[in-house]
Amino acid sequence: MTTLRCLALLAFVASAAGACGVCNPYGEVLRELADQVKQRRYLEAAQGYLEIPETITTADGFTFRCIHYPNAQANAGWCFTRVYRETKDEAYVRAARAAFREAMRSARSREDTYSASLVCYYTGLLELELGHDARALAALEGVSRTSGAPGLWIRARYQEQRIHLRAGDLRSAAACHAKIADERDPYVGHTAYALARAFWKRASALPPWRPLEQIALRERAADFAERFLEQSNAQRGLASHPERARAGLRFLRKVCKAAKREAALGVLSRLERELPARD
Repeated sequence: MTTLRCLALLAFVASAAGACGVCNPYGEVLRELADQVKQRRYLEAAQGYLEIPETITTADGFTFRCIHYPNAQANAGWCFTRVYRETKDEAYVRAARAAFREAMRSARSREDTYSASLVCYYTGLLELELGHDARALAALEGVSRTSGAPGLWIRARYQEQRIHLRAGDLRSAAACHAKIADERDPYVGHTAYALARAFWKRASALPPWRPLEQIALRERAADFAERFLEQSNAQRGLASHPERARAGLRFLRKVCKAAKREAALGVLSRLERELPARD
């Protein structure tokens, strides 16, 4: 998972701090730590997250829980995961796991379903980084739809789909998309596009004496191509990367043309016209 995909999760913690006033005086600290993540200063950020205390004691001796502690521990674990990616030093895997264990302990003691889901998600990313697909799937299944962060639940299904596609399991990959198909989120479009490519690739690998199977797979590819085109969020992202978008639209046109999806071809023509002109 890239840094940009996690910034929204880190920003959630930082923005929540601003509304907490004197009871949780770590809003500015969390914003600074999120900035460090943006700058890829992962080790520094991890150490900063670990310094967020579990409890806060006021000058008059009143002690209360810091609401950001479970999230801070989880974010520290994610940062250690990124340091491991860069260094391949197993010490950072151990540090990440320790941070995740502490975050989950704290989340459960507070009945904090959001933080518990965040730990499951970040643990899944760590296991993916280590190449442990089965463990990653087990962790990602713990991301709850009712955690208060629907975007996190959607991203967990996206990561699950990536694992199934890598294993060549198109049925399970399609099931991941089906779980989130009605949501309004860019990752719904990402999962549909990935499935269109996967089904087309499977069809193209078939020998010519299996034409009916090839046609069926290409029809499925066209179904997912259409689902991508129905996602306005996905369409809006095309202008951000025009050259990549052109390549993607060429692929979608090939898929939709083969399946004679005229309405989809009309949408593709409009999107192609809306792309910025080449220099």
